[in-house]
Amino acid sequence: ETGSDVSVACDASGDAITGGPILEAYDRQQSVIFRSTDEGSCAENVFGLAGGICVPMGGQGVFVGGSSQVRSYGDKDVRLLELLLGHTGESLRRIRLVRELREQATRDPMTGLYNRRYFSEAVEREVGRGRRHGRGIGFLMIDVNGFKAINDTRGHHVGDTVLRAVADFL
Repeated sequence: ETGSDVSVACDASGDAITGGPILEAYDRQQSVIFRSTDEGSCAENVFGLAGGICVPMGGQGVFVGGSSQVRSYGDKDVRLLELLLGHTGESLRRIRLVRELREQATRDPMTGLYNRRYFSEAVEREVGRGRRHGRGIGFLMIDVNGFKAINDTRGHHVGDTVLRAVADFL
């Protein structure tokens, strides 16, 4: 699972699994212990497992543990995994939040282009790299001629449209 919105799981051939313990655990947000003989478990034919456990991690996905033995997991295992994966899910949520905040701090929300803060950090980083490797650096700055006049005569909504068009072109 790569995103935070799991809507379908796939078997080994890439075909969608429309049921089974993984989706059941995710949909119900409850842990599921399964055996290969359980209806719709997909354990034996997909994972080659005799039994296993699926523990949801909030909106982050589902942890799946498997075994070659049918009754390998019990209530103690469920409680321990739920505790550990609760912390793991919270850590993943925080990592994603930090990444999102970093992105918001370095990109212009209207154009999606990097802002002055990012530019300053990138120049500092590249100057250091150039020094380490004994090479110079170069960069290009672009000015939109007459932009102030566009804002003043046509209004900021037209100026915003121009900026977005330039950003899309770049």
